Amino acid sequence: MVKRIITRTVTKLALLTIFILGCGPIIFLYVGIESEWRLDPLRNQTKLFVFANDSKQTTTLKQFARILYGLVYPVSSWVIVIVSTTILIIKLRASNLWRKQHLISSGNEMSQTGDFQQRRFCERSNRVSKIVINVACVFIVCSFPISVTLLLTVSIPEFSLSGSLRYLFHLNNLFASSLNELNSSVNIIVFTVVSSKFRSALLHILCKK
Repeated sequence: MVKRIITRTVTKLALLTIFILGCGPIIFLYVGIESEWRLDPLRNQTKLFVFANDSKQTTTLKQFARILYGLVYPVSSWVIVIVSTTILIIKLRASNLWRKQHLISSGNEMSQTGDFQQRRFCERSNRVSKIVINVACVFIVCSFPISVTLLLTVSIPEFSLSGSLRYLFHLNNLFASSLNELNSSVNIIVFTVVSSKFRSALLHILCKK
């Protein structure tokens, strides 16, 4: 059933849609950018000046893009991650329960082989649950500050590159961007700590002669 739904065509269309929705609103941030050649009489040079046209229309488009990137997209991704993680954990627990009931109904509840298989399956399911929960939590924590920063630039005009709170903006933006970029690199640490198979495979790759 899953193979029929998730085909190559569906996957390509989904990735293309995500790319367009994710990168499209960036255009709004650069709508008001203008350029002009100006003569510098002191140095007798012509320089190209690039500046932002802060008209009402361009400001509205920029605020719209910041709301999308700071509120709509992050909250949507958090909801999707939380719902998907919850469904996966429920399915894993249901699978564990079904497997246990199946062993009992087969009369293998006292056999050492059946008990060992059940225990091993439960441990593997618990490890998968821990990995998924940890990755989801890391994603939400790392992406939260950058969303708050974008929303603050909309709600507080002085919290910007040229506002009176520009030093706080630069400091907060540096922290939020660093944490957001750290999100992908932290996943390998989570997998290494939680999954023994991942640790073995990683050690095999790193120590391979």
